[in-house]
Amino acid sequence: MTYRLALNIGWQDDLGAGREATLAMVEAADRAGVHSVWVEEAWARDAFTTLVLIATRTEQIQLGTAIVNVFSRTPAALAQHFATLDEISGGRAIVGLGTSAAGVVETLHGTPFRRPVARTADYVRIMRALLAGEPLDYEGSEVSAGGGMTLAVRPPRADVPIYIASLLPRSLRQTAELADGWLPLWTPLEAMPDLTRFVHDHRPQDARASGREFNIRSPGALIVTDEVEATRATVRGQLAFYIARMGDFYARHFTRLGHEDLVQSVRAAWNEGGRRAAAEAVPGEMQQSCWFVTSDTAEARDRLAQQVGAGITIHRVEVDHDDPAEQERVLAALGA
Repeated sequence: MTYRLALNIGWQDDLGAGREATLAMVEAADRAGVHSVWVEEAWARDAFTTLVLIATRTEQIQLGTAIVNVFSRTPAALAQHFATLDEISGGRAIVGLGTSAAGVVETLHGTPFRRPVARTADYVRIMRALLAGEPLDYEGSEVSAGGGMTLAVRPPRADVPIYIASLLPRSLRQTAELADGWLPLWTPLEAMPDLTRFVHDHRPQDARASGREFNIRSPGALIVTDEVEATRATVRGQLAFYIARMGDFYARHFTRLGHEDLVQSVRAAWNEGGRRAAAEAVPGEMQQSCWFVTSDTAEARDRLAQQVGAGITIHRVEVDHDDPAEQERVLAALGA
């Protein structure tokens, strides 16, 4: 089986001294036939500058945001960004939208975190119209835009794909109804079959009848590394941070999936002992279910097969190696 793999560039990744290493990694992925590279955005670097750099150094890999939030820019400004990226890359842009978290939105952008589900729906509808060359005239429940303006730049594709990051049932239904793909995060693999069925079941009938593809990116990474134990400890710390410190989204998400005890123990450990204590409260089985860490390529391919069985179509991977040639070799072996 051939797997569509994806890389991720984190919002904290060093793009100063580490820029060339990052670009070399993506170039290796491009040569290996990796499907897409996704760039995050939160409190640090913006996503689009990095994606434009990557576009100029690659030929076929698709270029997504995972994510830009709908509070940071107007929908017209985001449409401009994506139209430009699609033009520069020759039709390789993927829109990755979400709400982020209240801490990011209110501290960085000074915008109240209000009605995020309705706001995301308005953004998707406005951006689709603008990217298709239609005049700007929309009255939404949270965002309105008029005046008949059209974008003076036309992307190579009128239907640039739009993926939405979502977790809770109402936003999952919205993703199914409006988007071309779903970007889940921090979800145990055993929960994914029910969630992917839920999303597919709520897609509009005309979308299903058209045969238009709906993609689901894996909610965590598959990491191939020689430093297995250290990497697993790092992942437990990341999961603990999202449960304890990124508002209530992820706590509610894990609680809804039946892991209320995990939420309570991680939050209590953080309050009493900080990040290290909270990380130690994350069971190894949960860490591996969310983000799979291994040194064995065959074991990694077994995990990819399990993810396909759970309804995942795009698989986020990381190869922990400094040599681009070795990165390319492992990526090619995983994807083939």
